Amino acid sequence: MTYRIHWTLEQRQKFVRRWLAFRKKYGLTQQQLAEAMGIHVATVHRVERGRYVPNNDTVLRFSEVEKKFKAGEETERSLAWTLSDTEEI
Repeated sequence: MTYRIHWTLEQRQKFVRRWLAFRKKYGLTQQQLAEAMGIHVATVHRVERGRYVPNNDTVLRFSEVEKKFKAGEETERSLAWTLSDTEEI
């Protein structure tokens, strides 16, 4: 069941800034983010334009994608550190 979150304007704006910063940081298009989240690209567009108040399902999907990207980034960093640490100069 999908529930509507009761956002204040400030909370909603903060979430959208986080969403946009995430997309920019990882160089994702709206289409790529939509595919990663399993939602329609129009939903991404409407969230970013303030025309759609994200429900709990959308927020959870975004959070899961965000976690996966951050986990991948951490893995890449630790692998890079491990490889450079073992190299002999």
